[in-house]
Amino acid sequence: VNTNPANKEVIWVNDSKGEIFVCTDDTQDNNVWDGYKPTIKITPTTTDVVDFFGDNSGIALYQLDGNTNDTGGQYDGVANNISFNDGKFEQAIDYDNADTSSYIVTSGKIQRNGSEEFTIAGWLNVYGHTGNWLNVWRIDPDNEDLDGNSRQPALFLYSDDNTKFHIKNDGVSTENLGITESKGAITYGDWHHITQVVTKRQMKFYIDGELTDTYNSDEDFKFNDGYFYIGDQWYDKNYLIDQVRIFNKALTDDEVNTLYNETTTKYTAD
Repeated sequence: VNTNPANKEVIWVNDSKGEIFVCTDDTQDNNVWDGYKPTIKITPTTTDVVDFFGDNSGIALYQLDGNTNDTGGQYDGVANNISFNDGKFEQAIDYDNADTSSYIVTSGKIQRNGSEEFTIAGWLNVYGHTGNWLNVWRIDPDNEDLDGNSRQPALFLYSDDNTKFHIKNDGVSTENLGITESKGAITYGDWHHITQVVTKRQMKFYIDGELTDTYNSDEDFKFNDGYFYIGDQWYDKNYLIDQVRIFNKALTDDEVNTLYNETTTKYTAD
């Protein structure tokens, strides 16, 4: 706190949410500050924090600001024919009518360390649908996908009148278990926050902080270590993607909503 009550100078106040207020005293009495009037609120940046919830659940963060590095430094992505454009926060990967040669894959496997819970989240802005499946992300234990049942979990865009989602956790049996078509839809040309939460026998899907789908399985999902893809080499892509996060826990509804509302540092005049 920086104060000078005698001269009624600026005071910096840190509130319980970590926000900083630049304030001036308006009720000074005998050099005692019994009140303050906020003039500017400074909301701190969270977009570069890997462990977003402070509980060691954050595995990786891909800010995608001109590179495909993991901000945490453990699981950097290898870029293949990638370009960048304006994103939700600074820059984003631009898969504008990108073919199968454009994708990102980690150089090593994401380590789940025995966890049977997992969350992947990110910001997506879809240009339009190409009439084919559009891969968003997946974790692949074998890095080859030769049997077609090794994506754990995977997210694809599926289109009818509006772009919807096909959310899978394959490799459990001969069936691809998951949400065949999401009840929630997104609009073209707008940024949407999407979150995929997987536990031992349940999968949840959120759009813009709101739960749209829940899938309950009769079988345990597999939770192998695997290579993380943003886009892949088997499917076309036609979207911008930004701020992709991986957690080794199942986020709660409140945590998903908190993540949806994350922001960069901003200054607000009162």
